[in-house]
Amino acid sequence: MSAIISTEKRYSIAVAGMLCLLMIIAGCGGSKGTADDTPEAAYTNGARYFEEQRYPKAIRSLQRVFEFGRVHEWADDAQFLLGRAYYEDGQYLLSSNECERFVGLYPSDERVEDAAYYRAMSYYQLSPDYNLDATETKRAIEYLRLYIAAYPNTEHKQDVGLRIDELQEKLALKLIQSAHVYENGGQFEAAALTFERVLAEYPATSSVDEALFGAMHARVEYAQASIITRQAERLRAAVEVYNSLYQLFPESPYLKDAEALYAEVQQRLQAVGG
Repeated sequence: MSAIISTEKRYSIAVAGMLCLLMIIAGCGGSKGTADDTPEAAYTNGARYFEEQRYPKAIRSLQRVFEFGRVHEWADDAQFLLGRAYYEDGQYLLSSNECERFVGLYPSDERVEDAAYYRAMSYYQLSPDYNLDATETKRAIEYLRLYIAAYPNTEHKQDVGLRIDELQEKLALKLIQSAHVYENGGQFEAAALTFERVLAEYPATSSVDEALFGAMHARVEYAQASIITRQAERLRAAVEVYNSLYQLFPESPYLKDAEALYAEVQQRLQAVGG
């Protein structure tokens, strides 16, 4: 009899355990479903997480909004905030994509200016150091200029202008780096032309005087490597670069070395009859 009772008890305990397990599973499933179970709830949670600076959670809830479609009343709010959340989370490429989508989907929305700003700033954040590929830097300048052109009275105008200047400094340094590579490889004409592009393309940057001195030096090297009949004209080209440096940057720290090089060029010109 005791064995039968023991068996019955074990059966009862097993059944009770299974019922408890089912209730737990049902409770877990229910809590998961009620978190983001409507587009409004998903957006509300996403906005709350965003305010709490819990950006990965905000992104997940905001993405959940679009599982209910894109034609409901919460879609535009979620789209805008998703772009912001990616930006604050440091996922700049995704931020630019989501901001781009908002601008395309809701062109008459009053938040389009803000979306365009974060789209441009996302590209700015993606710009690498000057010694790396310049593609993202150029794209950032393009989008920042587009933003200023579209919203000339924006409160961000001064800041965006400073960002553009910073990016142009990178591109100027990139050209100087490339010019030195040409020079080190004995391609003096290519080096001089690349140095001179700094003045032509980025005249407001702080590296122009350095680039002009580099161009002068490269043109002297180019002349010295040339046949005798071409040296005079190529030395005169070096003199023209020196004149630009002297006129534009009379206080440049490169001017002293440029004057010494200029004196050598004059002596060389006399020697070749130039």
